[in-house]
Parts: sequence; C-alpha cells; structure tokens
Amino acid sequence: MVRRVLGIDVASAAWRDNGSAIIEFDDASGAFTAVRAPAIAWPTTSLTPASLAAAIDTVARTAGVTAVALDGPQGWRDPATDPALRGVGRRCELACRTQGKTGAYPKTYPGNQRRWIEFSIEVFDALLSRPGVVLANERGGCRPPVDGYAVIECFPTSAWRASGLKPLPGKGSRPALEPHARALWDAFALPEPRSRLSSHDDLQAVVAALCAVPVCGGPAIAVPEGVPAFVDRSGRRLEGLIWNVRPGASSAS
Repeated sequence: MVRRVLGIDVASAAWRDNGSAIIEFDDASGAFTAVRAPAIAWPTTSLTPASLAAAIDTVARTAGVTAVALDGPQGWRDPATDPALRGVGRRCELACRTQGKTGAYPKTYPGNQRRWIEFSIEVFDALLSRPGVVLANERGGCRPPVDGYAVIECFPTSAWRASGLKPLPGKGSRPALEPHARALWDAFALPEPRSRLSSHDDLQAVVAALCAVPVCGGPAIAVPEGVPAFVDRSGRRLEGLIWNVRPGASSAS
C-alpha cells in the first residue's frame, strides 16, 4: 500500500511564503517512492487561518494523505508548569530549541511573534474541527482514521539536527539549497529528482513531511519531544508534542 504525507511550512504574511511537500512511501517495500514540492497551488483569496486550513484539507483529502505536519505551534504553555523548570515556553520548545516560544496565554517570546503563533494555533484548530482529523498526541504514533488524517506539529530546524544533518539556515541568509537537499535526500534515500525544488519554504516543507512519515508507520524513526497536548477549561490547547525524525525503520504500526 502506498501512503502519502503532507508537510507545510506555515507563514501568516502571504500565501507565497507557505511551503508545501507531499512524500509517498510503500508499506510493502519500506521505501520512499515520490517527493513532490511544491505540492499545493495556493489560492488568491485572503490568507487567514481558515483559508489555509481549507487549502490544506482539500489537498490532503484529494491526494489521500494519512498525516499532515505543520511547522508551527499547536498550543500555549501550561500555566501550571513548575516555575523552577527551565524555559519560558512549552516543554517541546525547550527540547527542540525553537526560535520563538509560546508562553502561557497570551504571552509569546519574542512578543512580535504573537501574530504568527496565534495564526498557527488557529490553523490547528480549524483542521481539527473537520471530520476525520485527529491530533497525533501519543508518543507511539497513531492510526489515522480511514476517512481522514492525523495532524502533527514539527520544527524542521530541530528535525535536521535529529537526523544528524546540518540545519538549513534561515531564509533571510539566502543559503544555497542544493547541498542541504542533497544531504537530506541521501540520508533518507529519497527518490530523485530534486531539480524542481527551488524554494527554501518547500525544502523545509519536505523536512516537515518527513516528520509525519513515522507517525503513520513509514520508513523513518519518530523522535517526539514534549508532553501530550490537552485542552483547558477555556477551550485552549496547551503544550503538545513536536515530532522530530531521523533515518531508519519505524516501530509504529
């Protein structure tokens, strides 16, 4: 059986800044069979959490995707976190050394990331409100519903490190993509070609998609960080897992 996973590098400012990638793998051979990036032709409507979630959901269902990985936070810090513990954000953010930190609502670190953080959380909310969409919230992975898909949070910079690779520098520094893409393709034995990959956002989306592979039993190893998410009395999602990945055979089923 061929499975597909979708990775999204989430941006709130403009559609063109959102990266997308679909990776296919074969259950029988345990091999990757295709990589497509970009994977989504973004609409021209106003970019909102709801419109981004709708675009993701449409492609996920049309392509038969079993898991979607979003590079962006899913929730807020648990305000009951022991203040003696290190860090101002969630447990997963400390473990993954994320650039931005999601504090107890409505705090963000730095403060100018609040718009993007709230945007990302609302994308998670919009996806999880749809039928057949579940949050992968257990370290052992999950079995996506037959009529939907699982959603996970990832942080590609941490996933590069977990894979034993040099992380792709930030887009602002305009790094050469080819050396990083080659190292990634070689590490995970991804199929060619890579020639269409010309976007920093789409390369990060490929890494995001790789993070989703072992969650549904594909040929990679899941490295979840943090504590499972839960919803407080106000309806806000708190904490949550960030899913890292490294090359190898999955133990998930």
